[in-house]
Amino acid sequence: MHLNLHQHPLIVQLLTRPSVAFYRAVLEGFLGFYQVAEPAVVACSERLGVAEQYPRHDRMCWLSADLEVLDYGRPRPVRWSNEHAIAPMTEIGELAGWLYVIRGSALGGAAILQRLERRIDVKECSRFFRADGDRTTEVWQGFQRFCNEACCCEQSRQAAIGGARAAFLSISDCLTRSTEQSGCQ
Repeated sequence: MHLNLHQHPLIVQLLTRPSVAFYRAVLEGFLGFYQVAEPAVVACSERLGVAEQYPRHDRMCWLSADLEVLDYGRPRPVRWSNEHAIAPMTEIGELAGWLYVIRGSALGGAAILQRLERRIDVKECSRFFRADGDRTTEVWQGFQRFCNEACCCEQSRQAAIGGARAAFLSISDCLTRSTEQSGCQ
């Protein structure tokens, strides 16, 4: 699933033909994902009593700020239907799978940003892709410790795999919707 996301047409276009339009469409796709994923993950982690056991960030805030810069203070509304809602996560393994994708996107975002910065000026609108900046590796290692503790049995590991697959599919769906709405095809 991870490779499929890297091969999503919008990501490929952004990396092979970088432009502000493709960059905006990618950010809008991720905003669509985080608008539903972030509240679902927070609700589950609070329900399971693990909210303080892994690093959390308000990625929606970062995305909104980047889009405001791109649109000169007037971000275009991201229009997602309710059909994109995430089914409630019920166990820690499933939560770990979603978090794996969310935390891993910070690592992938840093690699994307490094490639983009050489081709288009995104310095003022790259908070989302910078994520933890110099602390990205340290935060990822902290998250890995959380996952190792959370997924200590086969049932939890299988739930984590299912959660990660669902998260990857959700991101892909959001990027596809963003492609359609932005006209970046």
